Amino acid sequence: MPTSVARRNELGQLLRFGAEWLDITPELYVDAVRKYEEICAWLHNPPSPLAKFSPDLYPQGSFRLGTVIRPVLNEDEYDIDLVALLLIKRDTVTKAELKALIGDRLKAHEDYRSRLTEGARCWRLDFPKKFHMDILPAIPDPDRPGQFILITDRELHRWQPSNPKGFADWFYARMRPMLVEEKRAYAMRTQASIADVPDWRVKTPLQRAVQILKRHRDIYFKDDCENYPASIILTTLAAKAYNNEPSVDEALSAIVSGMADHIETDDNGDFVIENPAHTAENFADRWKGKPMRPRRFFEWLRAVSKDLQALGSTSGLDDIKRSMEPLLGKRLAEAAVASYGREMYTQRQAGQLKVAAGTGTLGATGTSVVLPHTFFGA
Repeated sequence: MPTSVARRNELGQLLRFGAEWLDITPELYVDAVRKYEEICAWLHNPPSPLAKFSPDLYPQGSFRLGTVIRPVLNEDEYDIDLVALLLIKRDTVTKAELKALIGDRLKAHEDYRSRLTEGARCWRLDFPKKFHMDILPAIPDPDRPGQFILITDRELHRWQPSNPKGFADWFYARMRPMLVEEKRAYAMRTQASIADVPDWRVKTPLQRAVQILKRHRDIYFKDDCENYPASIILTTLAAKAYNNEPSVDEALSAIVSGMADHIETDDNGDFVIENPAHTAENFADRWKGKPMRPRRFFEWLRAVSKDLQALGSTSGLDDIKRSMEPLLGKRLAEAAVASYGREMYTQRQAGQLKVAAGTGTLGATGTSVVLPHTFFGA
C-alpha cells in the first residue's frame, strides 16, 4: 500500500466509501433492533409459557460487532444472528427440548409463524427485502459463571460452550482508542455530546477492514463453499493484528500482513485460532482432517495482499475502480468511486479541496486550495 500521506488519504476514503456501501443502513439497523426487541417481549411477557425462564434475546456476531455486510447474491437481505437465552438448568432440559421451547412460542405468534423456518440448531425469521434473523437457543453455562452460555451442536447431541458477549467486549477493546476518536468526530459534526453517541453510529478502521475482508472472501470463495473460511476466523485474526491504525487502508495493510502470525499449531500439528473470550475453544477446529481448508485460507490471504498492493499502485479513478473490484465486486467498486467523486465535488464547492504540494493528488490534505468551478471560468 502507498506511503505518501495524500495517496493514503485518497485510498483510505475510497475504501471507507466501499465499506459504507456494504454496511447496513441506520434505518434498517433501527428497524432490526425494534423487531428483535418485539420478539424478546413475545418470548418474555406473560402469558408466555417461557416467562418463568426469564428469556433474553440479544445479538451476536457481526450485528453486535458492527461488521455486517450485505450478501453478494442477495443484496437486499442482511443476516442477523441472535441468542435466545433461557434461565434453565442444564440437567433439566435436553437440547431438542430447548429448541422446541423457543420454536413453539414463536409459532404461537401469527405473524412469526408465517415467517418461521427451522434450521439445524436455530430458528429463522424472514423479513423479505430487509433481513433474516437466526435465533439460537441457549442456556447459562453452570461451569463458567458470568456471560458464558451453552448452545447445541447441529445434531443436538452435545452442549457447546460459547461467550458471544465476551467476544464482543474483547473486539471493542481492541479498537477502543479509535472508537473514542470516531465518536468524538461524529459528536463534533452533529454538535452532540460524545456520551450521547452510541457505538453503532460510528465505524472504526478495524470494522471497515473486516467488512472489506469478508466481501473479498465472499467473492474469492464463491465457487468453493467447502473451504469457505468462517467470519469468526477473519474477525478474530483481524482484531488480533489490528493496532489502532487510523485509516482503512493502513488497517488493512497491517491486518493482512499480520493475520498469519496469530495462527498457531498444537502438539499434533493442527492449527489453532484461540477464542480470546473462551480460550478452550479453537475456531480452527473445522480445519482438522481437512488440509485443503487451511491451504485455501492462506491462498486467499496471499490474494488479498496482492490485490491491496495492486490497488496501491494505481493512478486515476478508472484504474482504481478496476483494482477495487476484487475487494468489493464491480457494482460496489463503482459505487465507492462515485461516492468519492461526490465528496470531492462537495469539498471543491466548499473551497476545502487542496492539491498536495508536488504531487497533484486531490484530497483533504495539502497546501493549495482548489477554487470552485464556475460558469465564468473563474
